[in-house]
Amino acid sequence: MKAKFHIAFSALVCLLWCSSARSADVQVQLSAQKAWVGTPVILQIVIENAADYSEPVLPGIDGCDVRSAGAASQSSQVTIINGRRSERRSVVLQYLITPQRVGTFQIPPMKLKVDGKTFTTDARSFTATQSETGDLMFVEIAGSKEHVYVGQALELTLKIWLKPYQDSEFNVELSEGNLWQLISDQTSWGSFSDRLKELADNNQRPGGREVQHADADGQQAKYYLYEITATAYPRKPGRIDADDVRIVVNYPVAFGRTRDPFSEMFGRGRAGFDDDFFASPFGNRLSITETRPITATAKVDETEVLPVPETGRPEDYRGAIGRYTMIAQGTPDDVSVGDSITLSLGIVGTGPMELVQAPPLSELPDLIRDFRVTDQSLAGLVQDNSKLFTTTIRPRRDDVREIPAIPFSFFDPDQGTYETVYSEAIPIIVRPGSNLSLDAIVGSQPGRQSTESATQSTSPSLLSWSADFSNSHSPDILNSEPPTKLLWPLAACVGIPAGIWLTSMLVLRRRSLLNVASLLKSPAQRCRTNILAAADVAELVPAFVSYVSERSRHRCENRQTAIGQLRISGFSATANDLEAFLEVCDASEFHSAIHPSLDDAQQTAQQLLTILEQDFSRSNHQQVRPREAGESQRRTSAGSVFRSLLLLTALTSLVTPVVAAPAITENNAPSGIEHSVDGNSQTVTSDAEVTLSNSQKQALLAEAGDLYQKGSETASQDAAEAAALFAQAANKYQLLVESGIQNSRLYVNLGNAYLQSRQVGRAIANYQRAIRRSGDSSAVRANLTQAESQVVTESGGVFMDADEGILGKADQINDQVIRRVGIRSMLFVAAVSSLALFSLLMWRSFRVTTISRWWAVAPLVLVLVSSASVCRARHSLMQPLGLVVVDEFVLRKTDALEAPETSRVSQADGLAVRVLETRPGFVLVRLPNGHQGWASLKDMEVVAPAE
Repeated sequence: MKAKFHIAFSALVCLLWCSSARSADVQVQLSAQKAWVGTPVILQIVIENAADYSEPVLPGIDGCDVRSAGAASQSSQVTIINGRRSERRSVVLQYLITPQRVGTFQIPPMKLKVDGKTFTTDARSFTATQSETGDLMFVEIAGSKEHVYVGQALELTLKIWLKPYQDSEFNVELSEGNLWQLISDQTSWGSFSDRLKELADNNQRPGGREVQHADADGQQAKYYLYEITATAYPRKPGRIDADDVRIVVNYPVAFGRTRDPFSEMFGRGRAGFDDDFFASPFGNRLSITETRPITATAKVDETEVLPVPETGRPEDYRGAIGRYTMIAQGTPDDVSVGDSITLSLGIVGTGPMELVQAPPLSELPDLIRDFRVTDQSLAGLVQDNSKLFTTTIRPRRDDVREIPAIPFSFFDPDQGTYETVYSEAIPIIVRPGSNLSLDAIVGSQPGRQSTESATQSTSPSLLSWSADFSNSHSPDILNSEPPTKLLWPLAACVGIPAGIWLTSMLVLRRRSLLNVASLLKSPAQRCRTNILAAADVAELVPAFVSYVSERSRHRCENRQTAIGQLRISGFSATANDLEAFLEVCDASEFHSAIHPSLDDAQQTAQQLLTILEQDFSRSNHQQVRPREAGESQRRTSAGSVFRSLLLLTALTSLVTPVVAAPAITENNAPSGIEHSVDGNSQTVTSDAEVTLSNSQKQALLAEAGDLYQKGSETASQDAAEAAALFAQAANKYQLLVESGIQNSRLYVNLGNAYLQSRQVGRAIANYQRAIRRSGDSSAVRANLTQAESQVVTESGGVFMDADEGILGKADQINDQVIRRVGIRSMLFVAAVSSLALFSLLMWRSFRVTTISRWWAVAPLVLVLVSSASVCRARHSLMQPLGLVVVDEFVLRKTDALEAPETSRVSQADGLAVRVLETRPGFVLVRLPNGHQGWASLKDMEVVAPAE
C-alpha cells in the first residue's frame, strides 16, 4: 500500500509540475541600457506557453519614436527526458524605440491579455547620449555644371570622407572595405539610391581610396574617400536640394578578442587582422565590441537651377529638355473611311526619356482636320534613349492622301533656345466607306425606311437583306434570361410519339414480353434455365444443341452437328464428355431404363455447361484470322444486317438528343479578358463582376442608347466621328454585361456597337453569345453573317477545321443550313416527321393492311436528319470558341511572352480559332489551317456555352 501511495504521489507531483511548466508567462527584455540619439533600442515582450494572446497598446514616450518591428515571431521546443515529454512555445513581440534627444527615458508598464488573464509588464528605462561626428566623416555633393535648367540632366557626385579607425592597444587599423561595411541601414541615399541598388545587384560596392583631407583643426589627415555618381533631373529652380541624403555610420569605439571554438585544434590564431578580419579564422580573433552612430548631411556646391524661359515657348511644348529626333509610322496604309490606323511615334534624344510626353495630337489642326484623334494622354514605352507612343486615328473623308508631319518641340539647354522637329508625312490610301452597317442602321431606325443603296451595299449573302442593326433599349433588357434548352424540346418532339407507339405495342403484344426478356439473356443463362426447367433428361439435348449453335455462331441441327462444331472449334476433350453425356440422355437411341435420374443429369449438365463456357471464353480472347472473319461476315444474311442497322438507327434517334453533347460551363472558358476600345482609350476588364445599382444600370442603358443614336445620325457626315461614338456606346453596354446581366438582346446591342466601331472580332463574339443564350434568332444570325463578311482573313468568322474530316464538313454544312432555316424549323420538322412515322407504325400494329412498311422510310429519314441536325447544332453551341480581336495575331511555342513565335496571322481581327487548353493569361488554340500555339488572352475573346 505504501509503495502504491508513493507512486501515486510522485505521479501527482509530476502532473502538477508539468501543468505548471505549461502555464503562460510574460517577460520583458531591453536590448541595451545605453543608447545613442537616433539609434533605436529593441524592446522584446516574450510570451511563453500561451494559446491565445493580444498585443499591448504601444505607449507614448516623450522624446522617443515608438513603433512595431514587424510581425511576431513564434517558436516551439519539445523535450523528452526519461520518457517525459515537455513542450515549450514562445511568441516574441519586438518594438523599436528611437530616442530623438539626449536624456533618460522611462518605458511604462504595458497590459496585455494572455489566455484570458491580464498581465502587466515591468517598467524599463534607458539613457540616450549624443554621438558627435566631429571630423570622423565629411559628406559633399558636387555638380558637373555651374547652372542647369529645370529638367536638364545633371551629373552629381556624392563624396564621403571617412577617417580610418586605429586601435593602439591591438595596433590595428580598419581598411576602406571594413569601414564601408559599417555604413548603417538607416542611411538615406536620396537620388543615389538607384546607383547603390545597381551596384548591390552586381555584388559590387563603391571603392574607397586613401586621400588627404583637412580635419577639425585644419590639419591634413588621412581619410578614405568614396565617390558615387548619379544623374539627377532638377524639378524646381534654385539650388540643388540634397535634404534627402543623410549618411549614418556605426563607427567603432572598442575592439576585443573573441575565442574561436576551433583554436585548440588549429593553433593559437593570428595576432592581427587585415581586410579579411571579419572572416572567421581558426583561433582567437579580433572583433568590434562597441560602436556609436555618426551622422552627416551632405553639403551641396553652388550649382544653380534655372527655370525654362517663357519667351519663345511653342504651343505644343510639353516640357522636353535636351535634343531629340522623331519618326512616325502608320499601319495599315490602305483603309476605308472610318477604319482605324495605328500611328506609332518614336522619339530619340539625350534628355530624361521617362519624362518625355507625346505631342498633343488632338490639338494639331492639320491632323484633326482629316482624322479622328483621341484626346486622351498617351503612355509611352521607354527603351534606352528612345520612347515609343502608339495611338489610333481614323480618316474622316476619302480625299485624305497622307498623315501630315507631326511636330515635336523641345528646349535645347546648350543653346538656350526652343526647337521643333517634324516627322515625315506618311502617304496613305483612303477608300470610300462601304457604309454596310451604317446604312443598315439608318434604314432601320424607327419611322424610317431602308433605302435601296443600303440594300445594295450589303455583302452577298442569302440573309443580308434581313440584318437589323437597330438596338433595343427596353427596360426588361436589364434582366438576365435563362439560356434556351434544345434537347428537351427535341426529346419531346421525338419521344412523345415514340412513347405512345411503345405503349400501344406493349398492350397489344404483352404476351411476347417473356420471349423478349429471354432474348436479353446470354446463351449460357438461357441454357441453364432450360436445364433447370427440363421435365426429363431427354430435354437436356436440345438445350445443349441450342447453346452450341449460339456460342459457335453456326447452325446446329442435332447433337451430332453440335459435337462436330465443338471439335472444329478445338474443344475435343469437352466434346467427348458432352457426346457421352448426350448419348445417355437421348431417348431415341437408348432404352429408358439406363437413363440417369433427372437431378443427377441436371447437375452433370450444369458442370459441362460451366466447362464449355470457359472454353468459349478462352477462345474469344484469341485473334480471329482475317479469312475466317471474312467468311463469317459473308455468311451473315443481308436481311439481318438491314434489320440491325434499322434498329440501331431508330435507337440512336431516341437516345442522341439526351446524350449528344457534354456539358460545358463558363468555367471552361478563360477569364480575365481585357476589352480595350480605341475610340476613347477606355478599358473594361472582365476579371471581376462590376457592381451597379438599378438606377446606374438604367442610366448606362440610356447613355448608351443616346450615343448609339448619335453615331447613327453622324455616320453619313463623318464616319470617323460616328465610329468613336459607337465605341463609347460599346463601353456603356460592356459595363452592363460586366455587371452580371446575361441577356441576348443586350449582347446584340453590344455586338452592333462593336461592329459599327470597326471591332469585328468583338462584334462576332457577342453575336455568338446572343445565339447561345437565345438558342435561335434569324435576325441575330443575319447580323452575325454580316459581321463575318467583314473578316479579311480567308477563313472568315466561321471556323473551318481541315483536320476534322467528314464530321467536320458535315458540321459546316449543318451550320449553313441552320443559319438559313433556323433551329426551330428543324425542331418542327422533327416533330411532324416523328408523329407521321410512329402513326404509321401504330396503324400497322392494328393490322391495317393498306399501310406499307415502306411508307415509313421517308418520315424515318426526316426524323433522323432533323434530330441529328439539332444535336450537332447544340454540340457546336456547347464548344468554347475563340475570336481574335487584334490585327496581328501571334502564336507562341509556350505560355510565355518571351517564348519563340510559331505562327503569325496578319489582319486577323474576327478570325475564329479552336480553344484547346487554357492557362492563366494564355490559351492554346488551333488555327483553321491546323497550326497550334499559345496566344495571349488579351488578343482574344472566348465565347463559352451559356450557363
